[in-house]
Amino acid sequence: GPQTSNSDGNLTNPSGNQPIFRSWSSTTSNTRVFPRISDLVNGTTTIGEHLPSYSRGLQFKCSVRDNVAGGGAFVDELMSLSVDGNSGPFVLTSPNGGSVPNGFATITWDVAGTNQSPVNCSSVEILLSTDGGYSFPTVLATGVANTGSAVVLIPYITTTTARFKIKGEGNVFFDISNSNVTITQGVGGADWDVAVQGVSGLSSAGCGTAVSPSISIVNLGIQTIADFSLTYSLNGTGTTTQAWTGSLSSGSAVDIALCPSGDSCVDLGNGTHDIDVSVVLASSDGDDEDLSNNQLSTQFVTLSGEQATLTLLTDNYPGETTWTVTDANGATVWSGGAYSTAQTEYVETTCLAIGCYTLSVMDSYGDGMTYGGVTGNYELVDESGTVLAQIVAGGDFGSQADHLFCLELVGIPGCMELDACNYDPNATEPADCIYPSEGFDCDGVSLCPLDLNSNGYVEVSDLLMILSDFGCAVDCVSDVNGDGAVTVADVLLILSSFGDPCPVL
Repeated sequence: GPQTSNSDGNLTNPSGNQPIFRSWSSTTSNTRVFPRISDLVNGTTTIGEHLPSYSRGLQFKCSVRDNVAGGGAFVDELMSLSVDGNSGPFVLTSPNGGSVPNGFATITWDVAGTNQSPVNCSSVEILLSTDGGYSFPTVLATGVANTGSAVVLIPYITTTTARFKIKGEGNVFFDISNSNVTITQGVGGADWDVAVQGVSGLSSAGCGTAVSPSISIVNLGIQTIADFSLTYSLNGTGTTTQAWTGSLSSGSAVDIALCPSGDSCVDLGNGTHDIDVSVVLASSDGDDEDLSNNQLSTQFVTLSGEQATLTLLTDNYPGETTWTVTDANGATVWSGGAYSTAQTEYVETTCLAIGCYTLSVMDSYGDGMTYGGVTGNYELVDESGTVLAQIVAGGDFGSQADHLFCLELVGIPGCMELDACNYDPNATEPADCIYPSEGFDCDGVSLCPLDLNSNGYVEVSDLLMILSDFGCAVDCVSDVNGDGAVTVADVLLILSSFGDPCPVL
């Protein structure tokens, strides 16, 4: 980034896209935490490292090298992040010390606008460390709605060096407990206690609004559970009950997917939604001794839109280039730059809601993205590859280039008639529909069970088929009354309707 001001001797007052993290000697680890994990755990600050506090861009380069004797090699990768100064700080507020018993505990955090645009983080992950915050190998919950509070199950362990971590799911920001937490052994214990542990899968993939919820049920009792029923409702409309049987031992949990195929089958459209879940232990197991943990209600947010991709090639002065995307109200929803490496291609992708926006590309020097015969480039495309904006010819746009572009909802053609054979529930634009012939279903099977040859009438040919099959007792085609055999009763049914219009039974 740009050079730090000479007056900022202790490196605590950056401006623009000046560096706020330091380079360190290489290690064998493939992970780096910003700031350093030792500073996070101990509450200290290393000169030259601190978190961003205003809207800006961040650029990181990761270099990997081998140590082959006589001729090693290296490779590097660039990563760009945008910081929104109006969101955050995202802070874990409890537990931040003290002690908690194993069993259910409430984790709280300050959402600080991270669930809204432009961050749009609708869910979080909750993790546990038992080494004082240096590693977090235990996942307590995923897909937790980013509402500021969640109930999780603390494992049946005891330790004096626990820390909790709350992390934006699919994002990079997080916070950990300020100090160590002691996990103690819970007192007593119920023989029978089934509970709702959480709901995951409430984040849509890509730019869709469809989600794939999964409900986690945990056995907090001593006895093994063999049978329970789960009930859930979405947005308070209608309830669905699902039975479960199996063997759920003490302390174990089972995830019940609402979309068995693994697809995202729940689509409630744009907005904030509610899911209410309850579980009831079967009477054949025993009486649930703690009903306070049998219900859970949580909210989640889904946003539809279209994927937009900006590909930017820097010129010889990458630190001069920044860009923003603003909505119709002038709010910044996406931004990037400045950049650190010349003649390097950066690819940025996000999901934008349907609507109109302005892409503004700025050059702080005022000569666009060209100098000394070297010209940069940028191009913005939608998910179909349609170009929405691109650099002016020659690359010299002065201090700023503005591009107005709009994203429109792409129509899905298909039959929209419920009684048609090719009805498409996802269609948004009408297309040709196919209907069954009169007296038949969509598979060409007669709606009249007495019409054995499916020609739409009860006639001599049907009677002959019954007589030829008379006496059949296994897999009988002519068993019109469904008793498993072809008998006189079937013949009488045919004769009773003989010559009449085919009855629909």
